[in-house]
Amino acid sequence: MTRPPLVLFTLLILTGATVAVAQQPTFSVAAEEVRVDVLVTQNGKPMAGLEPPDFEILDNGVLQEIQYATLQKQTPISATLVFDMSRSVAGELLGHLKKPPEDFWPT
Repeated sequence: MTRPPLVLFTLLILTGATVAVAQQPTFSVAAEEVRVDVLVTQNGKPMAGLEPPDFEILDNGVLQEIQYATLQKQTPISATLVFDMSRSVAGELLGHLKKPPEDFWPT
């Protein structure tokens, strides 16, 4: 006679767990505008005069509307180079770090 109450109790616990999982809150996010930075070059120089029809953006395979495309002028940046001057970086290796690659400076 103890089996039916045990089965009923187990069913009640499982049903309660299912209801608790089903009541998890869901959140949604929407964005009205997304900025997408691109660099379009021709012979190593940025191309000017590109308009929205010149671009195509897909989000999960769905074509998105492009409202505007603007050419951003280069802005100055500030950079700091830090060199490891310990004995682990010495001699020829340090020389390579101090010397820029051959194609570093644009012509």
